[in-house]
Amino acid sequence: MATPLFIRGLLWLWLLAAVYLGHTQGLAHLPAWSLPLLCIALAGAVIFLGDRIKLVREWFDGVELRALVLLSVTRFVGFYFLHLFARGELPAQFAFVSGWSENLIAASALVVAVAPFKPALRRRVLAVWNVIGFVGLVLLTYNVTRLAADDAAAAQLFGQLPLNLLPQFLLPLLLVTHFLIHRRLERENQSAAAGPESTDS
Repeated sequence: MATPLFIRGLLWLWLLAAVYLGHTQGLAHLPAWSLPLLCIALAGAVIFLGDRIKLVREWFDGVELRALVLLSVTRFVGFYFLHLFARGELPAQFAFVSGWSENLIAASALVVAVAPFKPALRRRVLAVWNVIGFVGLVLLTYNVTRLAADDAAAAQLFGQLPLNLLPQFLLPLLLVTHFLIHRRLERENQSAAAGPESTDS
């Protein structure tokens, strides 16, 4: 399904705003505990728009599941965490735990998106992957928050480009995709369950 110009415009405005805030370090001095609140607020705003604006709601309902899953390929950002560790800018525990877990989820997104599963198996695989991906996001947000609270230098990294794009753009966007995948799978499961009944009647 093609992305409407209005939605592309909103996404670009959001991204450019995050780039501007990273360039100016406009949110660099926010307390660490505000990071998860920011992610939740941004994701909630997107979902709210989807419920209130017909064009956005129709696009949410029509966008391909594969496209939603493939957005998690951006989670190869884990390699950048490892790169920053090699440069001495991130601690080993954060870089290795968050870095490799994000890389694994990104790689699994590729497999889930392209593997030729049968419909019923595909729904089950997607459901399991979606839960794992969501839990990974929660853990990443927690680890970033804890790191920012304990390490002032690391906190500065997540307040400037490019790492500010995580809490200000990418993590909220990924939270929305996991919500949309869950909602879509629920509808598909309901349709699959109702199919035989409607046929019998």
